[in-house]
Amino acid sequence: MSKGTPSMGKRQKRLHIKCRRCGRVSLNIHKKVCVACGFKKTTRMRSYKWQRKSGLNGAAKSKSNVDEYVDLDLSDYEEVIENEPAEMYIRIAELNNLNELPDLKKEVYDGNLLLVDISLLKRDKFNLDRAIKELKQVVEDVHGDIAGVGEEQVIVAPMGVRIDRSKIFGGK
Repeated sequence: MSKGTPSMGKRQKRLHIKCRRCGRVSLNIHKKVCVACGFKKTTRMRSYKWQRKSGLNGAAKSKSNVDEYVDLDLSDYEEVIENEPAEMYIRIAELNNLNELPDLKKEVYDGNLLLVDISLLKRDKFNLDRAIKELKQVVEDVHGDIAGVGEEQVIVAPMGVRIDRSKIFGGK
């Protein structure tokens, strides 16, 4: 028998089967050890720090490293804030159906920035596309900007506000 191409066609045997613990096809039939989770070799799930995603050069992020929000004392500035009306407000809205679109359009025409939750409208693709199309039309009318944040939120900005689509941390 030769060593080259003809012998490569005879390699049809399965080497790995589905693991009982992790469900992957990575349990070696001959060694009886799962390559993915370490089943039958160790009682702990096989995992290494280099497998985790992190931005700290290999060190895993923990909740203790994340800074908590701090309550600020704004009592010195409250009287100034109460007396002066704001030029623009950031309004948070939840879009359930197309009947709520006129109110959202009015907010954009008034010069307010909208953060719209579209998660409830995602089930109906037709209405979702129509709502996004109408919001884009309003944005073109006021020379504003619109951008999606994740898959469930949309930011609608009025004239004079541009949305920067590059991430500050964690991406390009």
